Amino acid sequence: MSNNKIKLLTVIGARPQLMKAAMLSKSIDMSDDFNEILVHTGQHYDPAMSSSIISELFNRKPDYFLNSGGKDEISMTAYILEQTKKLILKENPNYIVVYGDTTSTLAVALAAKKLHIPLIHVESGVRNYDLSMPEEFNRIVVDRISDINICVTEHSFENLRREAFVTKEIPGMVTVCGDLMLDCFKFFQSHISKSLSSILTQNGLNTKNYILFTIHRQSNVDNKESLKNIVKALNKIHSHIPVLIPLHHRTRMRLEQFNLKLECCVIDPVSYLDSLSLLRDCKFVITDSGGLVREAFFAKKVSLSILEDAVWPEISNLKASVNTRPNTEEIEAKFLEMSNLEPDFKKLIFGNGDAAKKILTDIRLHFSKVKLKNE
Repeated sequence: MSNNKIKLLTVIGARPQLMKAAMLSKSIDMSDDFNEILVHTGQHYDPAMSSSIISELFNRKPDYFLNSGGKDEISMTAYILEQTKKLILKENPNYIVVYGDTTSTLAVALAAKKLHIPLIHVESGVRNYDLSMPEEFNRIVVDRISDINICVTEHSFENLRREAFVTKEIPGMVTVCGDLMLDCFKFFQSHISKSLSSILTQNGLNTKNYILFTIHRQSNVDNKESLKNIVKALNKIHSHIPVLIPLHHRTRMRLEQFNLKLECCVIDPVSYLDSLSLLRDCKFVITDSGGLVREAFFAKKVSLSILEDAVWPEISNLKASVNTRPNTEEIEAKFLEMSNLEPDFKKLIFGNGDAAKKILTDIRLHFSKVKLKNE
């Protein structure tokens, strides 16, 4: 690899990060001043599904796979940290790029900081101020130790500003570049078949007359009472309008463990293009995924988020999403509230779909400043 190029070591570990990283990789492929080493930690990895999504989104396979799945959070953090150390020493990148708020994100960020490699955090400044969520802890720590914090929205930027970022007390670069998930959503729109999805026909569902539902967060699925409440509410909603659930592996295990039964249309996890098709054709979205809430907004679908505090209040402020605790009666009441919302989907709170280009521009700027300072 040429010494004149900026070498990025990009690390992903969960499905939403695939979409974001894919768009940055596509921009890197079109540039002549970057090289990228792609690492998959294996935090969330199903061989059939993940390889399918990777082949859909990327022009390449990951350069390294760390096989970290199946471990508890602390063991996974320690394992990824150690494996990342070996990769950093081997590859000697100019920057490490991490995404979002997963265990992989935290572990890799710690390794980068300990080995004095500049760290880039894509999707910085997200807050819901619930430290009982591991994701919130990860966000705060990774933001604080990153050299470049790249925000998706102005609201995220303001969160960091209130925490004294962009001051001499917390040096580093903070920028707003828009959402790579919007880049990905717009890029793959033309790849979606206009015909009715076979998933709908197989489950006897009609366009614009079903709810797309996903759930995976530890706080919802590992707590028996919370999951029981969610299942009870979903089964009741399903008696009025069909609920389609691409079921996360973790959730499936907990349903079996707690002896809970979903009386909905349950299917295996789907490919990225199938997920876009199901999102396009649904009436509403119910989820605990911050990524799907954003994709619902892109697709002009109202959503119900099963989290007490909004991860993306920007969407709630436009009356395009409501939040609920994992309480049966509250979920049912909020579902009715969501059904009557009059959302504003016109505001470009997540940018124009050109986040990848802006991110590379900001990395170039940071690299040139550091280079000039060291000369």
